[in-house]
Amino acid sequence: WPGLYFTDVTGCHLTLLDLPESGLRIARERAIADGVDARVQTVQGDAADMPLPTSSLTAISHSDVLCCLQKKRETLAECRRVICDGGRMAFSVISIAPGLDGGTLQSAIEAAPEFCAGDQPYPEMLAATGWRLDRQLDITAEFAASLARMIAAEDSQQTGLRALRGDAAYEDGQASWQQKYGAAIRRLICRHLYFATAI
Repeated sequence: WPGLYFTDVTGCHLTLLDLPESGLRIARERAIADGVDARVQTVQGDAADMPLPTSSLTAISHSDVLCCLQKKRETLAECRRVICDGGRMAFSVISIAPGLDGGTLQSAIEAAPEFCAGDQPYPEMLAATGWRLDRQLDITAEFAASLARMIAAEDSQQTGLRALRGDAAYEDGQASWQQKYGAAIRRLICRHLYFATAI
């Protein structure tokens, strides 16, 4: 969780929000292990309907969340509600490259997160939900490199992973990583990092 790193480095207070209780439990355990649990609270909730007061946050960070949600615009609007005026948001997101059709589009859809496609480009959604886009970075090359590292890491530990997951699950996982890597290298899917200010 990047938020736990920010808390450790800056001393800020952190609210971690997620839907599955299992993820929040692991986050709490990690906060205790890192010695930052006094500054961390976990909240179970939907990103499009957060159980948080209006203007209660000063900064928001989320990593590859919107590409896994159907309610992208609603989530950005909800982020704007819970942050104070002038608050900053940084997030990464995976998207399907524009202008694809036929087989290349199908390959991108198969490699991308399930709800990757959106009705509007992210800069337009940000503007429509009360945000000013300050910066947009293309980090697709870094994304592809991280996928290559994941493939290599799992390959180097495959004996243990096969014992833990079973052969079929291990091979399915490797095939999925390879599919994503191939799509990123061909730039059928892209990853961008956005920085925005609440206005």
